[in-house]
Amino acid sequence: SYSNTVLYTALAEQPSEIRVSPSTINLSDPYQTLTIYTSINTTSANLGTASIKLLDSNNEETVDKCTNLTLHTDSDNYLYATCTTPTLLAGSYDIELTLDNFGRVLTGSNVLTYEGTSPLQQITTMQQMTTNICQNSPIGTTMRLRDTRGMGNAGSNTTGTYGVIRAKDGNCWMTDNLNLYNRTVTSTDTDIPSGSYVLPASTVWNYNDYSQPRVYNQTVDDFGNMTYYNWCAANALSNDTNPKCSVASSINQSICPKGWRLPISADNTAIDKSYNKLFSSYNIDSGTKLLSNSDLNIKYYGMYNKNNSQLGKGYLVSWLSTSYDVNSANCLEISPSYFSLLSGSNKGNAMPIRCVAR
Repeated sequence: SYSNTVLYTALAEQPSEIRVSPSTINLSDPYQTLTIYTSINTTSANLGTASIKLLDSNNEETVDKCTNLTLHTDSDNYLYATCTTPTLLAGSYDIELTLDNFGRVLTGSNVLTYEGTSPLQQITTMQQMTTNICQNSPIGTTMRLRDTRGMGNAGSNTTGTYGVIRAKDGNCWMTDNLNLYNRTVTSTDTDIPSGSYVLPASTVWNYNDYSQPRVYNQTVDDFGNMTYYNWCAANALSNDTNPKCSVASSINQSICPKGWRLPISADNTAIDKSYNKLFSSYNIDSGTKLLSNSDLNIKYYGMYNKNNSQLGKGYLVSWLSTSYDVNSANCLEISPSYFSLLSGSNKGNAMPIRCVAR
């Protein structure tokens, strides 16, 4: 046997080398000036450069960085830094401050907390979406929002909702396909500049009749009834009004809810809200990666082409707002091995719609 007096010490958690103010950020007002205090005392006039990371305390992954990082010294020559906090999901975060001139990496564990409800989670309808609401919500925020116009055929499922996410490209996207037909929509609830638009009921599909709006509600494999639109209907156009379905220019209106729009082509540099930017932000370079990404909820919804059949090899997720010429427009094609933004798909094809917030 053995007996003796033993002194045992254990460091349960590395003490924080920094402290911050404020220590709590409300999700509804995310862009705050964060001050990071250190114990470094210096009289140097050259404080050098620095970088800062905010890390998720749960999995230690780098989630974002403060912007506008600046180094200072106080009246007692202690070094501190200031930066503007980003939008993050609710939770606790570690901070890692790298000071190049001092050869130091200072860390703080659980020193910053995000709490409350983000702007996206404070609205209840699709039509309440604004640019500020989207941009002030953390990346990854999800919500189900009600379309005040209802869903499906007129008078049915008026409480239906769509999934919405602020995706990694910084934009807010629908994660469900649009399901709306057989009703009159107006500029107060729809993405049209003025007046009203009659969205037709589901009808017999006619590939060659691309000069007037057509809607098709079809049963798709295991997904139940899905709604498809030709390009004319998707862009809230009519064959007897101006602009006509046979326009050869891009359209700045759609049947998306108010505050939302159809995605645009990647070659439109004025407003880059294309699928190209969305997929690159998720490092998606093939259809296989796209199908496995739960954030985007992309499935084999298919399209209807001139053979009056659903495509099996590839499928088109959404019309884009860009017209290629009088007979064709741009769209997105996805197959199990690739995705691409295509020019010149016949406007008579029937495709689903995904909307992106303006």
